[in-house]
Amino acid sequence: MQISMILVWAALAAHDTTARDQSYALSQCAVVQLGAAPRLFVALPSNELAAIDIRTGAALWRTTRAAFPLLARGNRILALLPPVSGKPGWLTAVLDAGSGAILSRLPPWGDGAGTVGEGMGTSVTLEGVSNGGRDYVAWRSRRQQISGVPGRYPTYFDSGAAEVDLIRTTLIPLPQGIPHRALAIHVDQPAGYHTDAFEVEDHVAVAARVYVNPGFQLVLHRWRGQSQLPDVMVGGSPQYNDAISVSQDRRHVLGIVQDPAALRRYRYNIAAFATVTGQSVGRLASDAYPATFVVWDRRLIYFVPDRVAIGDLATARSLYQWTLRDLRYHGSYPPAARRP
Repeated sequence: MQISMILVWAALAAHDTTARDQSYALSQCAVVQLGAAPRLFVALPSNELAAIDIRTGAALWRTTRAAFPLLARGNRILALLPPVSGKPGWLTAVLDAGSGAILSRLPPWGDGAGTVGEGMGTSVTLEGVSNGGRDYVAWRSRRQQISGVPGRYPTYFDSGAAEVDLIRTTLIPLPQGIPHRALAIHVDQPAGYHTDAFEVEDHVAVAARVYVNPGFQLVLHRWRGQSQLPDVMVGGSPQYNDAISVSQDRRHVLGIVQDPAALRRYRYNIAAFATVTGQSVGRLASDAYPATFVVWDRRLIYFVPDRVAIGDLATARSLYQWTLRDLRYHGSYPPAARRP
């Protein structure tokens, strides 16, 4: 990857809007709220929505009156309600983040069935997004008719969005959708990659996996103004089973390297670094690859496909985990077409 190209992306990076964001979605079933009262809101297999104290791992409350967490601000949380027969559209409400009580129900919006998850040939998500101190909720769907003949039918995509105010308890549909907040990955040769440039405070950064024959290095490139700062070596491996990942709030990066000595099951050695300072935050060993994550007070809060786990980066110990609701489709599919 050419440094000159990185500087161009750095100049075009979006302005930092994380300072006023208070919650981050780890998945459809998990939202983490940082700050003075750090909490994790999770959709459980019991069809309950629960609030978890990040410091202790204990459940603060549970409710069956709400289904999925979307975003939190202050002492309020926006949640998706269970669908109601005869009431199409998304049904959302503002809950008290301290008790789970419903404070206000927002008007239905959208034309969909008001439920999330995977079906046969369908996938529907609803997520909360904060930007510059304003809060939004966006839905996205993918639909394809399933056939025994691969590629026979086209795939259709649809989306919609609304701006929400958790204090005034208002919801205003928007005429257009909102961009997905995930950082794009750009492939380098051979077998390396780098992320979009992203901004935190007054720094711009790019996370990259760089080929250094033999093997790879996981590197965090940083700039402050026009000055390039020293690269941060996050990790590396002589093999292909490693990765560098950026937190949902962009304030930390992880170097993730699979332990080759763990033969009976997967094992990952995880190193966390602060984006702005480049300093090490700590390490953790895990049996699962963190798909999304944030760091709070040297605690790694991360999502894997069936659960959210919390680990202590200062002591390298796993602390708590909560199993999430399964949204995958487990039904049957049409039989595959026979070859002539």
